[in-house]
Amino acid sequence: QGSGSGSVDANGTSTATPEQKEEEEEPSITDKVIRLLKRMEERYQEKGDVGVKPDTVAFNAVLLAIANSGEQDCGVNAERLLDKMHSLYVKGNHDVCPTAISYSTTMLAWKNSGLLDAGDHAEALLRRMQ
Repeated sequence: QGSGSGSVDANGTSTATPEQKEEEEEPSITDKVIRLLKRMEERYQEKGDVGVKPDTVAFNAVLLAIANSGEQDCGVNAERLLDKMHSLYVKGNHDVCPTAISYSTTMLAWKNSGLLDAGDHAEALLRRMQ
C-alpha cells in the first residue's frame, strides 16, 4: 500500500476522505514536465551547470508533452509556457527563442484541448507568428 494518509477497510476499499484522495492523486503530466523544467533552471542557477540550462529544445519538448497530455487545459498551459519563452527571450535569454515548432506545438495543444474556442486561440497564435 502507498504511504498516503487514507486507510483501507477489510474489503480493500479506501476509507480516505475525498480531500485525502485528492491529495494522494498523481500529479498531472503538465505539472510533472513544468516541475522538471523548473528543476533544470534551478540547477543551472545554483551550480552553473550549462548542460541542464533550459533552451528552446527543452521548452519545445515540454510543450509537446503538454500538447499530448490530453488535459482539457493543455492549450492554456502550453500558451502560458510559450509566453514565458517569449518573455525570457525579450529579457535577453537567447537560448530560449520561440520557433515555428514552438508555435505549432502550442496550436496542437489547443486542438487537443477539445475546447470549442480552440480554433480561435490557434488562429491568434498564427497571427502572432507573422
